[in-house]
Amino acid sequence: MGSRQRRALPALLGIAALLRWHTRQEDAFVAQRQQSSAKQALGPQFAEMTALTEMEAEAQTRRKMLIGLANLATVGASERAFAADSKTVLVAGATGQTGRRIVEKLSKMADVSVVGGVRDTAKAEKELSKSSIAIRGAMIDEVKAVDTKGVALKPLDVTKDSVDKLSQTLTGCNALIIATGFVPSNPFAMGADAHAVDNLGTKALVDAAKKSGVTKVVLVSSILTNARAWGQENSPGFQVTNAFGNVLDEKLEAENYLRASGIDYTIVRPGGLKSTAPETNLLVSKEDTLNSGEVSRDLVADVSIAAVFDGKASNKVVEIIEDDKVKRALAVQALLLIVLAFRPWAFASGRRGVLARLVPPALAAEASRSDGFSYTMLSPGSEGTTPRDGPVRAYAKVWLRFTGHVDGFDGPVFDSSALRGARRPVKKDYVEIECNTDDTFAAGMWEALRLMKVGEKGRFVQPPALSFGEGKASFQGDEDSDVKTVPAGTTLYYDVELVKIIRP
Repeated sequence: MGSRQRRALPALLGIAALLRWHTRQEDAFVAQRQQSSAKQALGPQFAEMTALTEMEAEAQTRRKMLIGLANLATVGASERAFAADSKTVLVAGATGQTGRRIVEKLSKMADVSVVGGVRDTAKAEKELSKSSIAIRGAMIDEVKAVDTKGVALKPLDVTKDSVDKLSQTLTGCNALIIATGFVPSNPFAMGADAHAVDNLGTKALVDAAKKSGVTKVVLVSSILTNARAWGQENSPGFQVTNAFGNVLDEKLEAENYLRASGIDYTIVRPGGLKSTAPETNLLVSKEDTLNSGEVSRDLVADVSIAAVFDGKASNKVVEIIEDDKVKRALAVQALLLIVLAFRPWAFASGRRGVLARLVPPALAAEASRSDGFSYTMLSPGSEGTTPRDGPVRAYAKVWLRFTGHVDGFDGPVFDSSALRGARRPVKKDYVEIECNTDDTFAAGMWEALRLMKVGEKGRFVQPPALSFGEGKASFQGDEDSDVKTVPAGTTLYYDVELVKIIRP
């Protein structure tokens, strides 16, 4: 061993120990973050599922990569959680790549009767019992065998069956999960196929559910169905996906039909679907917030099932992807380990150059602390490294869009940049502020902004201790807001977007 290597060895061992400790801390943090995100979107039962599956994934993978919600239905505790609500659930599209996963997971739950809606029952029984690699349009899917013991297969064809016939198939079912979707094949018929399956077929199922007395409908849709409404019609995700027969437009029409039906619904909008097992933690967001990302079909199945049984999911739209930030953090850690093995002086006092270049500030864009403050990135910002790219420094001048809520992120608004901007001669939906000096914001906002990069959207929870007057006194909401007075000791919830850094 050379002299340089001998000198590097103590540092290498120290770094390895440090990273092992950090990994354990990261496990605890990500589990906590999953619970928080799930509680916001689908309520306490979904958060319990997340925590249970995190432990299961850790036992299976020995923490090579954080995996969230993997094989949820195999966890005995989750079966007991659902046992109190005995239901009969029909899965439309049961032989599809997502549908078959939903069927298998449901079939392992106590007090749940499962009906698989398929075009041909004999063919479906054979397809579900075998594993293979399937080429479906532009996608290559790994097909795993499904144990259909206890699953009742019934004929169901959304393109051919009348509403009356579909209603007969649904008779006796409490809930319906719609996992149908057209598969691109004939390039000259994609528009007609998407319209027939994702639009008219879904509408027919909704009508049949209403007629047969089904009380809950879960629709598996897609992110960016409503892209035109929030300025994402030119995004790569929308342009590429919608090129296949305008399928996102067809899905949106079906979504709106379900929402207007009067039936209790949950619309699950996943990102790009992949057939592999989950690689990172699940990110759950509200509607019209995610414009990219991928998610394992296993996680889509888990969320769809949770929506059936959890009342907190009633009449909600949730968007889900796998958060790749954990993979990025692990990659940076590996790079640090390699570099510092031969450059131990990088840890020396005053020698921060290497570390500053290797660890991008965006990796610190999520935080959860014991004082109750937490920040969650909804969409990433600039990848640049200049001061004007962020993160925000103290006393910087920035443009900021924000909405402040009480009683949760969906609660009443007490202040927002839109409300403030509406009263100005030149109306703007953002405000220009100087950080750490503007007295219309409290310490929680500065804690969040110092984690953000330009263009980034996020949300944070501001505990009373970081609020106005440390939460010891009430304060006035915006004069045009729904909340005129915010009581002392109130936890605040902010949605924020860092538009621009005017002066770093």
